[in-house]
Amino acid sequence: MANVESIRTEEDYEAALARIHEIFHAAPGTPESDELESLVDLVEEYEDKHYPIDPPSPSAAIEYQMDQTGKAPTDLTPLIEKHDKVS
Repeated sequence: MANVESIRTEEDYEAALARIHEIFHAAPGTPESDELESLVDLVEEYEDKHYPIDPPSPSAAIEYQMDQTGKAPTDLTPLIEKHDKVS
């Protein structure tokens, strides 16, 4: 799969992922690293079109960030000022 110009089908997509797995550790400046870069771009384009991910809601984004940083809802009180709005 050295000269892939597009990924049009699920089979093309699966083959591109398999090839990426094979050449993932290609040394920079080699033909394999150039192929890897092209394949990654094509896979990203295919995934954006066929597997879109909607952005999270604002409250889901805040909850995620709080979870990742170990914060509790009460930590937002100084920013929002009203305790009932925090919940």
